[in-house]
Amino acid sequence: KISELAKKIDRSFESEEVKTASDIYSLLEELRLDGKVILKAIDRLFRGIVRTQLMAQGDDPYPLTYASDSGSTNPRTYDSGLFVDFCHCGLAATPTNLDIQRFRTIVCAAYSSSQRVSMQATQGWETFDEGFGRA
Repeated sequence: KISELAKKIDRSFESEEVKTASDIYSLLEELRLDGKVILKAIDRLFRGIVRTQLMAQGDDPYPLTYASDSGSTNPRTYDSGLFVDFCHCGLAATPTNLDIQRFRTIVCAAYSSSQRVSMQATQGWETFDEGFGRA
């Protein structure tokens, strides 16, 4: 499925447009198209850290807990300035529920400061694996 998403990225750039993204956070704070804000962070973007041993010692206050976990491929910034990342998100529950754990989502994110790079977006979700996966 990831290769199908990657095929939807169209690139055509000029060598004068070559830039790299040194700080991805600055690229994600606000995205504009034709002067209009199309995506904006609602709060300060940051990375945090917790002491996992201390967090693991706490009791879970809920009898049933759902979680989602997303893993990313190695995001790449190409010489053209195109940034591409694929994320795979899975679901889980405590206590374990194998039916829930089969559901997953794959998302492709692409960004370029060039208007010559486009991605063919789809309407809605494309499903795979008998409807348990979507992209």
